[in-house]
Amino acid sequence: MALTFDDGYANNLDILPVLADFQAGATFFVLTGGEGETLSHHQPRHVPLMGRRGWRTLHDAGFEVAAHGHSHRRLTELSVAEQEQEIAGSIQTLRETLGVASVGYAYPYGAMDPSSHLLAKEYSEYACATRYRNPLKEDRWRLRRINISAADEGRRFGLKTGTPFRLLCDLGC
Repeated sequence: MALTFDDGYANNLDILPVLADFQAGATFFVLTGGEGETLSHHQPRHVPLMGRRGWRTLHDAGFEVAAHGHSHRRLTELSVAEQEQEIAGSIQTLRETLGVASVGYAYPYGAMDPSSHLLAKEYSEYACATRYRNPLKEDRWRLRRINISAADEGRRFGLKTGTPFRLLCDLGC
């Protein structure tokens, strides 16, 4: 099991002491465009995105900082050239900012298609898709994630993290 945080909200930095207390690693999939802006598709809408200083803070604290695109556009609705700009551009920005050789990628909205899959293979070390119905693949550019949000408390959290749910996901149900 791995902990991941999407989008790169500035308040992600607030979790660092908790992660340190539990000696837990995590990957932060950040957007490389829009520092200080907010995203309209998530709540709370008033939380701004972090920028290079925040990414460096995460990296210097020993956490993996990986790409989630430049603008959080759904790749399946873009041309191949636009997909390449989103994937390659965000990865290159992180490589230059953090001085790292390899960077992972998380498909925005968990959405991918054959062209974005090929581009992720070309530019990233691995890629994650948040889709419950994708069968588990032996392909590090189609790593499956289960989305856990603030609404997933108690029993719902237990169901999503339990073995039966994960097995159903693996079967593609």
